[in-house]
Amino acid sequence: SADNKKKSNLFLSVLRPYSSPTSQEGLYSWLLESATKETRQPSYHGNNCVTWTRPQALTSDVQRVLRSARKLPERLPVFQRELNRVRTAALSFGFSGLLDGLANILEREAALPSNQGAPSIHLKEGVRRLKDLKSEPETIDIS
Repeated sequence: SADNKKKSNLFLSVLRPYSSPTSQEGLYSWLLESATKETRQPSYHGNNCVTWTRPQALTSDVQRVLRSARKLPERLPVFQRELNRVRTAALSFGFSGLLDGLANILEREAALPSNQGAPSIHLKEGVRRLKDLKSEPETIDIS
C-alpha cells in the first residue's frame, strides 16, 4: 500500500550509507545530533520545490506565468519570479520542450497590440531568457 511505501522511503532516507543495520546506537546518536542542530527552516518559510507529478500542476504553473504576463508592467516582479521558477524547474528536469512552448506563447503575447511598449519589452526579455538554455537560472531583473 502507499502508506507502507512512504514509511519505508522515510526510513531509508534517515539511514546513513554503509551503516550497519545491527548498530542502532550510532543511528540514534546521529539522529540526536541532527535534531539539535539549528538547520530547520521556520514553519512559515515557503517551499519552492516544483513537482509536476500531475499534468494539472504543470498547466497551473504555465497559466500562472501567463496571467502575470497579461498584467505587465504592474505585475513585473510576480512575472519574473514565476517565469524563473518554471524555467529553473524545466531546466533541472530536462524539459526543454516546455521552455520552447512557453517562449512561443510569450512571443505571441508580445505581438498583441495591447502589449506594445513596456509589456512587450518585458515579454521579449522573458522569451530571450527561456531560449537561452546555457545560462544559469537566476532572477530575471529588468530595471
